[in-house]
Amino acid sequence: MKRYIVGTIAACGLMVVLLAACNRTGTTQAATAADEGLFNPTGFPVVNRPVTLTVFSARNTTDDYNTLPVFKDLEAKTGIHIEWEYPGEEWGTQKPLRLASGDLPDIFFTGALSEADVVTNPELFVAMESLIEQYGTNLRAIFQNDPSFEKFARAADGHIYGLPAQRAKRPVTYSVWGINQVWLDNLGLAVPTTTEEFYQVLKAFKERDPNGNGKADEIGMSILGFDNGDSGPDDLFGSFGLVNSYGNNWITVTDGKVQYMAAQDGFVDAIAWFHRLYAEGLMDPETFTHDWGRWRAKGNPPAGEPDIIGVGTSYALYSMFGTERAKHYTLLMPLKGPKGHQYARWSPDVVQRGKYVAEITATCQYPEIALRWLDALYDEDVSLQLFYGAYGERLEKRDDGTIYAIPPPADGSIDSTTWAWSRALNAFAPGYTSNETNQRIIDPTFDEQYNQKLLLAPYFPKEYYPLAASTPEEADELAILRQDIHTYAKSQAATWVVNGGVEREYPAFLRQIETMGLQRMVNIYQTMYDRHIQ
Repeated sequence: MKRYIVGTIAACGLMVVLLAACNRTGTTQAATAADEGLFNPTGFPVVNRPVTLTVFSARNTTDDYNTLPVFKDLEAKTGIHIEWEYPGEEWGTQKPLRLASGDLPDIFFTGALSEADVVTNPELFVAMESLIEQYGTNLRAIFQNDPSFEKFARAADGHIYGLPAQRAKRPVTYSVWGINQVWLDNLGLAVPTTTEEFYQVLKAFKERDPNGNGKADEIGMSILGFDNGDSGPDDLFGSFGLVNSYGNNWITVTDGKVQYMAAQDGFVDAIAWFHRLYAEGLMDPETFTHDWGRWRAKGNPPAGEPDIIGVGTSYALYSMFGTERAKHYTLLMPLKGPKGHQYARWSPDVVQRGKYVAEITATCQYPEIALRWLDALYDEDVSLQLFYGAYGERLEKRDDGTIYAIPPPADGSIDSTTWAWSRALNAFAPGYTSNETNQRIIDPTFDEQYNQKLLLAPYFPKEYYPLAASTPEEADELAILRQDIHTYAKSQAATWVVNGGVEREYPAFLRQIETMGLQRMVNIYQTMYDRHIQ
């Protein structure tokens, strides 16, 4: 019954959208706006009298994006005012109903929607390629200079429903692992290079009071559950020959063959090794229960208190340990496993780029005006300010051509993570920063971590699973299969880490995920991959 009601709502909403789309295609409205004397196809301002666009956007710690200098400058330059709408905590539940209702903003922005949301509802969005060809000065130039970026933008049917992003000063891997060098020095230990050496070091951290406070309060390794982006244990699977790509739910590719990591050789050995660490108290006992805030508080206790974490991982060491305590940690390179495997994860698609960061809806009255506003974000100076913050406040252009990312105050009044997100969109940002410009960026907060990540390159496998485009049918089917299989697999893996039993129970686990549609899921990913690399 519920399915019928939602379907009815969707049908009514779709009728509204289709009626709007019939009268509001990009081409028709471009003529209308020009006829009204409202729209300038090139140059600035974009409009000859003020126009307001409604933009639904994910939000960082900034209360209102209109307070950011970059958006103030854009409004003055373009004549376009943005009325921002931000999702609440229930957006995940509300999203399908909002899309079905036809009550849409002019633009969805900064990842408010996923690829699946868009490609399964193409009638709700404007295919932007013709608008880009006519009015996208910056985007046309970028596509011409970097054809891979245009390919990245296109859906499986060849249209561009959502714009992509290429972010500033990004390596090709998220995670960096740090081990407490002060503790190693206190105990006379070397940085471990194998999984067995790692075990022995964690054991020493637990038993030999490396922080010197006379208490057994040390935690050998602290991570955030399974499959948790840049703060989980996924990199350590590389020691057992398993390398999943970021954002792909344990999907791997080797010699062009797509597999699911939990069904690969080496998974049992990896989980059994994690259980050994957990059972002996060498992993944080709250690995599967603490949230990001509590986890980070362990890595960065109040000033004057000793370190309590021996090993951790995040996008940058300061993200977990804070700017000052990060100095206590040194890079932990990929560990060589019992069978000689030694891999690190990488994915330029996920780390350097983003898909579907902005969409124009079919109900937008003036899609060509919306496109020109979005295109303005792809001016490189604007892109940099969206990512870092305003010139004079967070960025500085120097006479030698370099671009200096101003670090947080030295007095510690604001930490590096808050500094990065409080006056900029950071990873939420649309825009494009070229590889040439990246070479000119000096970022004192992150350059050390950036350079450390470059050292991981020899450990990358030859292939990674890309952010391959899916058809509506593939997206619909994967949404169900992936949710069921991966949720079950992560839960079971966590249970085995805590309680053991993986060797005994794994055959039944394999049979279960096969009955849940494992082979069909892998086949869909394989089809998407094959289409992507053609």
